[in-house]
Amino acid sequence: MSSGSDCGWLDKVEFGGDSYEPDNSFDQYSTMSVTSSLQSQSRSIDPAGDNDYIRFYAQAGKNYIFYTEGSTDTYGYLYDSNQNQLTYDDDSGSGLNFRIEYPISSSGYYFLRVRGYSSSTKGPYTLYYKYEIPGGDLITSKSGTLSGTGDSYTFSVSGYSTVTAVMAGNENADFDLYAKWGSPPTTSSYDARGYSGTSLEYFTTSGSGTLYIMVRFYSGSGNWKCWALWGDPSANSGRKSGTLSGTGDTATYSLSGSAIGYAFNSGPDGSDFDLYTKWNSPPTTSDYDARGYSSWAQEIAGPASTSGSGTLYFMVRSYSGSGEYATVSLIF
Repeated sequence: MSSGSDCGWLDKVEFGGDSYEPDNSFDQYSTMSVTSSLQSQSRSIDPAGDNDYIRFYAQAGKNYIFYTEGSTDTYGYLYDSNQNQLTYDDDSGSGLNFRIEYPISSSGYYFLRVRGYSSSTKGPYTLYYKYEIPGGDLITSKSGTLSGTGDSYTFSVSGYSTVTAVMAGNENADFDLYAKWGSPPTTSSYDARGYSGTSLEYFTTSGSGTLYIMVRFYSGSGNWKCWALWGDPSANSGRKSGTLSGTGDTATYSLSGSAIGYAFNSGPDGSDFDLYTKWNSPPTTSDYDARGYSSWAQEIAGPASTSGSGTLYFMVRSYSGSGEYATVSLIF
């Protein structure tokens, strides 16, 4: 006699490893498409000692960001299409995770390589990736006229995590600047604002989604211009103010730093003030790196250079007329 089943039972099946395998070399790789929106992939170092090679296409002029999160200790490496190592990182991210930020100067295919800390490291991780436009790029500019107390104009920008907003208006009036992430700001609901006694206002704010920027007039009326730039300035001259007495009168200031330099100026409607910048020596009307010379008194001069370094001089000059001005220089 016999009883029972003459067999074995399989009652639990687990599939380990990495669903992106095989991607263990420059010849066997997985892929990702990097955009300005933060994306992620759930991956694993499995088996122990595994290396993940991920190919992506990068565009020149953008800053690429890669990092991991999770309990697995990861290293990250970045290579060009010829397999030349460009950079690597160990623990710049959270915990024992890597974080790489790298500006791409030439469009083409690149490789990201992820490995564990040692040959015995094994476990899951999440890879995050996106690109950002380097700081100092002008996102957009707007201009117009405010007609009376409480009048306002609102516009928006999207796809940037850090934005510097600058507004220059009629210096015979008092214009303010507000911004809010996700919805239009009001005078009582905002994430950032500039509300000095001048009509030159600026601030930097960070967030996600859509940033709404509002130019509002507190008192008076007149012309305004507003600029939104990507990034947080590394140097800031602070607001400088004074009075130009007539045609040819000037005021010159300076700020030390390196990279991309801008200057902004507000002045009175009815006058025509111009703005000049130059690295390492005071500008003149015939020798400058950047200038703003519209028929208004509100001006932007820049970018002065994508690789300037040292002292950035900025000069306000009356082409015609007189009155008060306020000016600021920012270096990104």
